Amino acid sequence: MTSLTIIFWLSVAGIIYPYAIYPFLLRLLVIVKGKKPVEYPPITPMVSVLIPAYNEEKVIEEKIITTLAIDYPREKLEVIVISDQSTDNTDEILSRFNDPRLKVIHLEKRSGKNQALSRAMEVAGGEIIVFTDANAIFDSNAIRELVRPFHDRTIGSVVGQLVYQNPKGTLIANLEKLYWSYDNLLKNWEGQLHTLLGANGSIFAIRRELWEPVDDMVHEDFIIPTRIINRGFSNIYRPSAQVREIASSTPEQEYSRRSRIVWKGWVAMGRTLGWFLHPPRWIMIFEIISRKAVKRLIWFFGGTLFISNILLLTHPWYIYPFVAQILFLIAATGGRLQRDRNKKNKLCYYAYSIMALIGANLVGFLDYLRGRKPEGIWEVQRP
Repeated sequence: MTSLTIIFWLSVAGIIYPYAIYPFLLRLLVIVKGKKPVEYPPITPMVSVLIPAYNEEKVIEEKIITTLAIDYPREKLEVIVISDQSTDNTDEILSRFNDPRLKVIHLEKRSGKNQALSRAMEVAGGEIIVFTDANAIFDSNAIRELVRPFHDRTIGSVVGQLVYQNPKGTLIANLEKLYWSYDNLLKNWEGQLHTLLGANGSIFAIRRELWEPVDDMVHEDFIIPTRIINRGFSNIYRPSAQVREIASSTPEQEYSRRSRIVWKGWVAMGRTLGWFLHPPRWIMIFEIISRKAVKRLIWFFGGTLFISNILLLTHPWYIYPFVAQILFLIAATGGRLQRDRNKKNKLCYYAYSIMALIGANLVGFLDYLRGRKPEGIWEVQRP
């Protein structure tokens, strides 16, 4: 076997590893070391729901109404909205509410999501802190379900399930829903190991005493639960606690969001991987490398696959994967050209969407290498 052949097949493995090989290995690990599901008794601790908001006039009213109406004891619930210098009608909408359970904080200058959360924690009175986004609508029992596992003192954070909706029937939203079905499956299995990697910014909760401020260089829904695991507590998945969001409508929206996530993800990996090396905690190392690093290097494996395939065309068998790659690139180009049309070819548009995500992974990685922070403290991208 030549070195080019080895590179080709390692590239194939690198591409399919996060989506096929890692789930298979993770499932085997769950069978061997996973903890049996526990039916936790109902509890109703004091809960603070934190909602950072910047220019959320389209969604903030529904978010506040549904959160205040949620099935949870009124005297045990407070909702804190942090308006990060919104320039639309967000502040005016918030001023219409007259409920003692609602606190609104207006930041004096644009500070970013993580600074907004730190400001909210200064006034939060809950034993349990629930983090959520302005466009994420809780199911009526979501908070009750989210807090139940805190009956176990070894559990430090709990992650709920994000359910994407696609009322417009857009193709990119269908692709995003498919991705999140895969992601929720991995969360479920990692949660059975009590080492769920990261959280979901739309719905997760922590014990108040485990809070530590987070800087703007990382995403809070990865760094906060990972810190908690490092302190010896468990991070678990609670799929019965659900929120619903409308999925992204265009590849361009998803590209912008994903490149920012990737950039901050590499920063977070650089910080957190070392926490689990001394002494080694092999499950966490396995999850971080498999779930975060390898998946975000798909652009690299795709490039080495394409180049090695070209150099292997003297072997007849390698013509077939090369033709498949060319057809994929042609389809992606076609999807890009038809992005503004009402009627789209599904295969072409899916190929374009996948290429946009691959490009976002590359751009995010280059931003990380250059040490360049993506422009904008915090911008809203809604369907």
